[in-house]
This record gives sequence, C-alpha cells and structure tokens, in this order.
Amino acid sequence: MESYGELLKKKRESKELDLDKASREISIDKKYLVALEDEDNSVFPGEAYLIGFLRNYSEYLELDSAFVMQLYHNEKIQESPIPENLIIKRKSPWAIIAVVSGIVIILAAIIGISIWILNRNNDKRKLAAIEINRAEGKKYELDNTKFVQRVYKGDQLIIPSASGKIILTVRETLSSFAIDIPSGVFYSELAEESEIDTNGDSVPDLILYVSDISSTDETRGAEISVLLRNNNYVSSDFVYAEDIPLESEVKSKYPQKVIIEDNRAYPFTINASFRDSC
Repeated sequence: MESYGELLKKKRESKELDLDKASREISIDKKYLVALEDEDNSVFPGEAYLIGFLRNYSEYLELDSAFVMQLYHNEKIQESPIPENLIIKRKSPWAIIAVVSGIVIILAAIIGISIWILNRNNDKRKLAAIEINRAEGKKYELDNTKFVQRVYKGDQLIIPSASGKIILTVRETLSSFAIDIPSGVFYSELAEESEIDTNGDSVPDLILYVSDISSTDETRGAEISVLLRNNNYVSSDFVYAEDIPLESEVKSKYPQKVIIEDNRAYPFTINASFRDSC
C-alpha cells in the first residue's frame, strides 16, 4: 500500500506545484512540507503540529484528508514496538533437547524396570513349578517292559526285586541327569547309555538311557528309557551283546569273496546292488 508521504508528493507533482508556492499559499513553513512528504516526524515540535499540517496539506492538494490520516495512523502502528506481553518467546533448543532427553531416560527406566519385573515373575513361576514338581513327584513302577517317559525332579522309579521294592528318586534334570539310588547318586549325560547297580551286589540291575535333557531349563525334565536286566524282568525281545554270534560262527549259504586288498589304508568307494535279503 502507498504511504501518505508518497501520496502527497505525487499529488503535488501532478499539479505541477513547487514547495515554495505551496508553503506561501497554506502558510506552512517549507521544511514542514518536506518533512511530511519524507515522513520525517522528528522535524515537528509535537504530534499535534504534524496532524494539523498533514490535514491542511491534504485538503490543499484536494486529497481525502481522512484517508491520508488513516495512512498515517496505520504506518505509526506498524512502527510502534510490540508489547512484551504479546511477544512469543522461543525456547532455547538446548532446553527442548534437555526435556526430550529427560523423557527418553524416564521411558527407558520404566521399560527396564518392567522387563526386570517380568523376568523376576518368570523366575518365580519357574521356581514354583519346580517346587510343585518336587512336592507332587510321580511314581512309576517298572516291570518287564521297556520304560520310556519324561520324568521331573522328585519323580520316583520303583524297581521290583527279590528283597522288596527299590525306590530311585530323580535328583536333577539340568544339563545332566542325576538319580538317587540306595548306594548313592548316579549321574548320566545326554545320549549316554549306562548300567546301574541298584542294590550294591556288583551286578547291573537296569540299563538307563537319557534321550533328551535341557541345559537351561530344569522344569522341562528329562526323557529317559529304562530296561530292567533282572532275568525275571528282561523283555523277551531283548538280546545281550554277548549272545550275538561272531561272523565266523555264522554259516552262509553264499561263498565269501575278497573285493579289494592292499597293504596300506586309503579311502575307496563301493557301489553295491542287493538282490536278496541280507
């Protein structure tokens, strides 16, 4: 929008009037007319003089004095300082960073505490499960069939014998399998087949095999298989290694033939096709 000073000057020049003539005709000193056109308010002794001279000069130039006065007031408002209570103070970026960092730290602490509480509750549940298994251990009576079962700490295996029942109690199911027997504690590792003498007569009474056990969670128990070696309780389909005849003792209806023979050991490959039972 055009300023009041520019409007006065253009109007005067369009009328081809000079400042000296205008000053004489409206009885206003030339320096005040120049100040009005240059919008230099410092020349006037007071605002009242400025407003009066501006109104008279506008009417002299045949301008709408009300419109010119409105331009003056608008410009004055724009130049006046903004009240402090209306100025929006921007917060320092460091303050924002500090607030955000504090919120992040608090959230991290809450998440960490929550995870710790959950882990603690899980540990408590595991311990409770172990205690329950220990308090409510199952009892299994073995007979002449192969026993395959997942057992837990506190479970008992009852072995029949001529002198009465022998009770074996599962002691440990973490990493290695441990079972209490009358003569002490017997340990067996994963995928290990062991012979156990339960009554201390130096004769193995049963064969124990551990097929699965956890290295981190005792509550999973251990999967074992047990086979009694007592003559009265060994399954009829069980064959001892010493009862298997040697190859030289078995007569074959087919003659044997040496395929390859050498005085040194080295790898070789054989492709064979079987046309009969073997």
